[in-house]
Order: sequence, then C-alpha cells, then structure tokens
Amino acid sequence: MGKPFVPLKRLVKSEVRILDPTQMEASFQYRMIVKGEDDKVAYPHMYEVESYFLFPLQMKITPTTYPLEFFYRDVKSFLNFRIPKLTFKEIMGLTEDSERSPLLKIKEHIARQNPSAEDQQFVIQEAQIFACSYFTFIIRKSRKVMAGLARFGEGDEEAEKTKKLIEDSFEKVNVIYREWHSVLRLAEVAFPMVKRDLREVDEYILNNIHDFLLKAQKSFDMHAGTQIKEWRGIVRARLRALRIYSRQNGFQWIDDKSDEIELETYLHRRGFLKRRVWSALYLNTRTKKLFKIQRQAGAMVAAGIAGFWAAMAQLLLSVSGFFSRDPGAGWGVSTFIVITALTFAYILKDRIKELGRGYFKGSVFRDLPDSSSKIIYRPSGEASRALEIGYHEEKVEFVEVDDLPKNVKLLLEKMAPERLTAEALSIIHYRKRMGLQGEKIRYMKRKIRALYTFFRLNVANMLAPLDLPYEELAVSTTRLQATTRQIPKVYYVDLVLQITMRFEDQERSEFEYYRMVIDKRGIKRIEKLPLPEELGGPKATESNQQTAEVERDEEPGVTPELEETRDALA
Repeated sequence: MGKPFVPLKRLVKSEVRILDPTQMEASFQYRMIVKGEDDKVAYPHMYEVESYFLFPLQMKITPTTYPLEFFYRDVKSFLNFRIPKLTFKEIMGLTEDSERSPLLKIKEHIARQNPSAEDQQFVIQEAQIFACSYFTFIIRKSRKVMAGLARFGEGDEEAEKTKKLIEDSFEKVNVIYREWHSVLRLAEVAFPMVKRDLREVDEYILNNIHDFLLKAQKSFDMHAGTQIKEWRGIVRARLRALRIYSRQNGFQWIDDKSDEIELETYLHRRGFLKRRVWSALYLNTRTKKLFKIQRQAGAMVAAGIAGFWAAMAQLLLSVSGFFSRDPGAGWGVSTFIVITALTFAYILKDRIKELGRGYFKGSVFRDLPDSSSKIIYRPSGEASRALEIGYHEEKVEFVEVDDLPKNVKLLLEKMAPERLTAEALSIIHYRKRMGLQGEKIRYMKRKIRALYTFFRLNVANMLAPLDLPYEELAVSTTRLQATTRQIPKVYYVDLVLQITMRFEDQERSEFEYYRMVIDKRGIKRIEKLPLPEELGGPKATESNQQTAEVERDEEPGVTPELEETRDALA
C-alpha cells in the first residue's frame, strides 16, 4: 500500500450528538473529490461506517425481545449533497467559471425565446440552490461579524480593520439580496406559473437575513461606543424594512407581542420552507433490479430442498404401491403407518423450508446486505438525466463478543475491559457502505464536493425495562453524619464507530468511541472517549486527552459544515 494520498480526517467529518432525550444522531460528511500532492485530483470510491452498539443486560436487547426489524423501525437514515459553499464573486457570477452562479443560470433561462416547462422547473431548482448557497454565505459572514466584535475596540490598531470587515459583511449580504430580488422580479414575469414557488424561496431567504440581523443586534447590545451605536441603528433600519416587506407579501412575521398560535404557525412555516428549499440537494435511492432476487436466494434454496424432500416422499409412496392399491381393500396397520409417514413428510417439508431459510440467511448468504440501492440525483431542466453517483448498502446483525473483528475486540479490551469480563452484553453491528462515482459531479457544473449522511436512533422503545432514574441511598455528610441522597441511576450504551475509506489500492480506517449515558427518561449525555495511542489516539502528553461531552439539556458544539447542513434539514 503506497503513501497515503490525504489524511482520512480530511475526507470524513463525523459527529455524534443528542437530538432530543430519546434520539441520538450520528452524522458523516464524505468528500467526493479531493486534491492531494501536486494538485492531483482524486475521487474516493468507497466509504464504510461500521457501528457497534454495546447494550447492557438490563435493557433486554436480545434477538428474541428485539428482532432486527425493530432496529430498522427505530433507525432513520438520510442522504443528500453537502451544502454548496460559494464565495461572493461566485454567487454574483464575477468569476471565470460563471456557470457556478445560480443567479446567472436563472437569467439565461429567462432570456430564452420560447421557455418550456422544463425551463420553469430548472428556474425553481436553481433558485433553491441559490438559497442554500446564500444560507451558508450568511452563516460565514455572521461568524466574521461575531469574531470582529470580539476584537473590536475604538482607538485600537485593529479597529479600522475590524470596522471594514463588519461593514463589508453587511454590504455583501445586502448586495446579493438586491441581485436576487432583481432576478426574482424578472422570473415572475417570465414564468408566472411558478410565482408561488419562487416566493417560498424568497420567504426562506428573508428568514435567514432576519436571523443574521438579530444575531448581530444581540452582539452589538453587548458593546458600547459611537461606532456600535451606528451599526445598531443600521440593523434596526434593515429589520424595519424586512418587516414592512414581509407584511406586504403575506410572509409570517413574529415579535414579542405575538400570541402562541402565531408563534407555532411561524415555526411550522419555517420548517416547511427549509424542507422545500433544500429538496434541491436531496438524493434518491432506487433498489437495484437484481437485489430482491439476491435477498430471496436463501429462501429459494430452502424451498428447493423442501420441494425435493416432498417429491422424494411422494416417489417412495408411489414405488411402494400405496397410490395403486385397491380402494375396496381394508385399512390395515401398514396403511396407517404409510399415512402417518406421509403426514410427517409434509410437516418436515415445511420445517425444512423454514429452518433452511434461516440457515442460509445466517451462513451462506450472511454477508448479503439487508438493503442495496443506487444513489440517484435528478436535476431539472433540459437535457437533464438522472445521474447514478454511487450505491448505498445497509446491514444489521447481532454479534457475539468472540465473533467481533480482532481490531474491534482489541479496542474494547483497552477501552472497557470490565464490560467484556463482568457484564453480559448484547452487541448490534450496523454497517452502512457507500460506493461513489465522484467523477460524475463534473457534469453537474455546480460546486458540490461532498455527500452528507446521518442516521438517528430512537431509544424510546428500549427504555421500558429500566429502573427509575433515581435511587435513594444512605451516605455520610462531611461531618460524618448519616443522611440519604437521591442517586442518579444510569446505564452505559457504548458506541464504537469504525470509519473506512478506499481509494485505488489504499484502504484506511479509524476508530471513534462514544458512551451514551442513559436513564429511564432517555439519553442524559454522550461522551466521546479518547482512544489509546496505539489505536490512533493522541499521545498521553497531549492536552486533548480530556473527554468531550454533549449534555441532554444543551446544544452541543459541532463542526461548521455539519452545523450548517443539520440546521437546514431540521
């Protein structure tokens, strides 16, 4: 195996977090194209995440009480392109590669002499992609404003530089929106049938600008000074203009005087707009044609063996002359024995079929995935054909400790030896494999470089066997007096992630180890535990040996790319 092309951490970004008290989420971002040494372009062709869930005995997760069908009921998986990140010049079409600008593409289709229905759909999709790009642009500018304010101080040497950065951020956000509004008016005249769709995009964009201005306003309120006061006035004027525009166009607007019905209507509308706009980046999956036949191969072989048995039983009875005997003859003991044998033959046929199906599925066809689908992206517009950019496979199974791969078992022996030796564990192995044809993204003429996928596990159906979340115990006070305390009663569900990437003749994998702390009410927190040095963890002398935690009652820290994508899909 040659020298690594690029570090695996550059190709995959992952995060595990609490979605709500009964759901955890594991998210992954896979690069479809990456530049290595000497600007060589590479297209990784396979990513695989193997998740090992270690459940304690008290949760009663066994093949009998928790069939694997229940796991797929409790797990939801999602897949889409990563949010496209466009610079100011790329959005405005001021670069040599102007095809990246959704606004320029919309203008081009508006200017056509005889626009078709496909042109209309193309305009809607490009408007949605623009809104996605604008969303990430606003997020980046918002962070710059926050960072600038943290350094800002009038009279400072950095003051002028910070002032320019903040004002430039506000100006660029405003310039892009004015250009969008100009394109929007032209599109509504050219395609009146899609006015409602375009207005939904416009409303979503206004929501993002509204959030950007409010975040800036809250940050300004934490500072003082003449310049801050001026910026605060600018933000207030723009918020006022947004409110007027929203009311003129019938968009939802809330403030501190809004009642509960208005608030819930607004939040519901925001969620609808997000899903509607971001549907432009959703990916479809289509079951492979031969997969259903492959999945039934075990059952077909078992049915064939059972059929062979029934045919042989019938042949033996025919050879014995049972079917050709005289009907008027009496029914003797031998006849009774033959009938009994025939009955048992057909009973055995059904048992052979049932047992054989289980045997072949668990042995000969064990490695066959539970689902296997093509990953399809279907752009709109003329000459738009569905692009098959890869495949997606899932597989889940119970595994015994002794059947774990050697490297996984070694990791568990290092990380949690007491759980292997002193506890009875149920281990569920969930594998997600994704094959990619990254070179096909060149035909899309969009700045899309990665896939974003995540799965959510709902633990609500696993909590019933657990005890109450607190237990009263006798403890001593600091003065050594007897008292009682309510002690939290929790259970540990460990999650081992093995992330593997394949590129040409190279294969690399890394581990991540998480511990979910669970009680009767759900997930309390998720801890990311540092790995031992020999398995890819940091050196003992490094300061990052501390455990990272995500609490149930607070918003976890996330990487910017994952945060942007998840916010859009919420």
